[in-house]
Amino acid sequence: MKKEYELKLQITDKTLEIFPGKLIDAEKLIRLNPLWTVLSFKQDGDTFQAELKDYSSEREFILNGSFVSGTPAMLNVEFTEGDYNFLSITPVKDNYLATVVYTDPEFEEESELERHTVMWLRGIQEYLRLYQKKTINTVLFRYIMNRIVLTMTPSQRKICLMLLRLTVVEVVVILIIVIGYVFFVLNRN
Repeated sequence: MKKEYELKLQITDKTLEIFPGKLIDAEKLIRLNPLWTVLSFKQDGDTFQAELKDYSSEREFILNGSFVSGTPAMLNVEFTEGDYNFLSITPVKDNYLATVVYTDPEFEEESELERHTVMWLRGIQEYLRLYQKKTINTVLFRYIMNRIVLTMTPSQRKICLMLLRLTVVEVVVILIIVIGYVFFVLNRN
């Protein structure tokens, strides 16, 4: 079953040209799936093998594949084992299009597999979005994504996000207390 998904990555004069074929290697491609824990990963040239564990179902499986050569603006991956036969990300007019060929001939739309695929494609989309602009913010988030987030397991990412939210709340509460102190105590004198 072949299905196409539109990635919301507008190609305009204001955005930098991105090259998915250069930006995403096999390990990043695997780690961009928010539900997969990488148990082992081996790469030999353009071929790779990953032993994965699905976070939501606790199912362990192997994903084999190889990168098919193309232009740097395209990302083409053929899978020889797993739920997918082919994944392609190509620029089409003013946007990027992801094409996924599923292994299961009885694939049903809006199934759990498709929901997981859409989450994976969103991870890839947001990763590529970081390379559409070159600002201090995007450079900082690229560093965080490449050095920290992609090395984590899904459960570690959830814990990290929870701690980050708590830290933001703590900082806001401290600022409110300091502003209240300055406004009510120091301005009374």
